[in-house]
Amino acid sequence: MRKYFLLSAVALLAANNANADNSSITVEAHAKIEHVSEITCSPLDFGTIYLKKNNVESIVHLNDTPEGDVVHVSGNSPSRCEGIEDGATIIGFNDDSEGVYCYADAFNPDEEALCIRNIRMNFEDYIFADLYIPANFPEATFDTTIQFTIAY
Repeated sequence: MRKYFLLSAVALLAANNANADNSSITVEAHAKIEHVSEITCSPLDFGTIYLKKNNVESIVHLNDTPEGDVVHVSGNSPSRCEGIEDGATIIGFNDDSEGVYCYADAFNPDEEALCIRNIRMNFEDYIFADLYIPANFPEATFDTTIQFTIAY
């Protein structure tokens, strides 16, 4: 009896392993290749701006004489970009909805903001802009990053 029990147990184990299910899967793969240009730009630097105390609304132009209560500007320079190919369209330049970048004061959101406007690029890939300073603006230092889209 013991002999038949062992034979039947081995037969059951062998039958279970031999009849194991095999499965297969199907995986879809997708890829989209885009060409990009590596573009590097130097900072758009409005420099150190010396304003009269209790100033009126003032404008600092990177390529022209300042307006309003600007007494002096030092260390300012336009941005120079490299890697922009001919025929590029730069989205965000001279566009009222996208071409104005304002710094809101997190501590006083009801106050007028400092704004960069009239952003433009010349034929030598220099970016110029105007900095609009609201009246009675306090002493401060501002840094930001501006992003544009370039289409070919």
